[in-house]
This record gives sequence, structure tokens and C-alpha cells, in this order.
Amino acid sequence: AFIAVRVDNLLYLFQSVFDVARWPSTIFRGALAVVFTYVLPLALMTTYPALALLGKLTPATAFGALAGTLAFAAFARFSWRASIGRYTSASS
Repeated sequence: AFIAVRVDNLLYLFQSVFDVARWPSTIFRGALAVVFTYVLPLALMTTYPALALLGKLTPATAFGALAGTLAFAAFARFSWRASIGRYTSASS
């Protein structure tokens, strides 16, 4: 495993997170809106593409979404490379 060897409840965590993604991010206010847009990029995956298809996405929001996507991709690449260095087999 990369960081944790036992990840028994990880599937439940992902299901719970994606249950929240069923609703547009515009229904959340305050801290929840910030969390679902910047910490867990659910709005980048669900709301912003729908707004773009409807023609309701402003250029500033589109630029912010693109910048956020690139930031999350860079973070994922960094995390992957760091995790490969700590990899240990779960079966041995």
C-alpha cells in the first residue's frame, strides 16, 4: 500500500462524497461551498461543466475552474510520485 495498508472503509467514504456531488454546488453556502469547490473539487466535476453547457459560465469562473483543475492535477502528480517512494506490498 502507499500510505495506509488497511483501507476497509475507503469505498464507503467515496460513496458518501459522490452522494454529495449529486447536487449543484450553488445550493451550498459559506464554508461548505468553499470545501466542495476548493478542498474536494466536486463543483469542478459536476456544476461547472453543466454551467458551461448551459452558457452560464462566466470567463472569470471558467479561468478559475481551469486553474483549479491544473492545481489539483499537479497535486495528484506530486502525491503519486511521493507515494511511489513509500510503497510497500500489502501481501508480504
